Parts: sequence; structure tokens; C-alpha cells
Amino acid sequence: MSNIEKLKDRKRKSIMTAAFSLFSEYGIKKVKIADIAKKANVSQVTIYNHFESKEHLLREVITDYTIEKYEQYKVLLLNEDISYETRIEQYILDKINSARELNSEVIEAALLRDKELQDFLQHFSHTKALPLFVQFVKEGQQTGHINPDLSMEVILFYLQLLNKESSTLAKMMQQSGHSVSKDILQMFFYGLIGK
Repeated sequence: MSNIEKLKDRKRKSIMTAAFSLFSEYGIKKVKIADIAKKANVSQVTIYNHFESKEHLLREVITDYTIEKYEQYKVLLLNEDISYETRIEQYILDKINSARELNSEVIEAALLRDKELQDFLQHFSHTKALPLFVQFVKEGQQTGHINPDLSMEVILFYLQLLNKESSTLAKMMQQSGHSVSKDILQMFFYGLIGK
């Protein structure tokens, strides 16, 4: 990679980092290209040289974030050197904390307007995320950490419910502190009745 290409790549990453931060903090509507340019320390023209619109930039930010999180979860969930319970705990806590990083309202708003992003996320979910979770759940069923009598369909449905409510859980954690995450993990592992 030439020096010019490296510089372009650094600027692109700087723009995406700035956009991620601003979209997370203020939402999509309140953030202007000028705000992103200022935070990234580039001109607005530079942003338009890399991204044709704010919507295109948002699509790239969400796409990049999705891939980055998937790679992180893949390393975590497939790491058999860490106990199964610890992997689940770290995954759940990260999902809750991730809800604070990129506001779910930002993603929902983007999805409503961006068919290309919808298609990407749906395809990514079916070809990458879902197979990873199925593999992880099967490992848990084989090792006795997850009830082998539960259907994969019900387990994945339960995980989707937890995932959908991660932003609500993040708000609860901010208000109540760490005990909420312990309670959530307790319910995840043992249900309402407990051991």
C-alpha cells in the first residue's frame, strides 16, 4: 500500500470513528457533515470524496461495526480455553454494553430508510451470526451447559428477545448499577425458579 493509499485509509477510518461517536451521542438527524468533518479533522469535501452522503456514511459505520462485533464474538464464543459460563456471561454483558455504544434508535432509523443496509444485515445474520450461535449452542448442549431437550428454535428465540431488549437493559444498568447485570445473568442461567 502506497503512502497516499495509507493516508486515504487513515482519513476514512477517522471519518468513520468521528461519525460513530457523533451518531451514538446525538442521533442521525442532529449530526451534520460539518460536525463530522470537524471531529475527524478533515474537510467536508474529504468526507464526500469517501462517502456520497451522510446516509452512505451511516451505512458504512453500521456495516463496519457489525463485522467488528461479529469477529469479536467469534473469538470469544469459540474459545474453549474459557469456561462456557464465562463466555456466555461476557457475551451478554458485552451485548448490553454495546447498546450504549451505538444507540438502537440510530440503527432502527437507518434500517427504515436504507434497503441496502437491511439486505446486508439480513444476509450477514443468516450467513455469519446465526451459524456462529448455532455452533455455540450445540457445544453447550453437548457439554450439558444448555438443556439438550430445548429446541434450537426456542433457544435462538430467547437469545433474540434478550438482544432486542439490550438497550433497555443498558438503561437499567445505568440507573441501578451492576446488580442488574448479575440478576440478568442469574435469570439467563437458572430462570425464575433458580437452581
